[in-house]
Amino acid sequence: MKKEELEAIGLTEEQIRAVQRLHGLSMAKARKSANSETEARRQAIVLLVNVLQEASSLDKVLHAASTAYHYEIVRKEKEA
Repeated sequence: MKKEELEAIGLTEEQIRAVQRLHGLSMAKARKSANSETEARRQAIVLLVNVLQEASSLDKVLHAASTAYHYEIVRKEKEA
């Protein structure tokens, strides 16, 4: 909320500063979290690109993923 909106609902100057300070802190925390998630994704992509440089590596990764998917489906069917 803007300062004028906070004044309109009857907050004092001290309360407005407190609200703005808390908002600033929560925004900084959210930015830091988003930045760390982005960095983790970037690192994962770099690792995958290095692994998938050769066709044989890609075949191995796809085979492993397919096998894992198959066993997960079988497990879920047994649970059902």
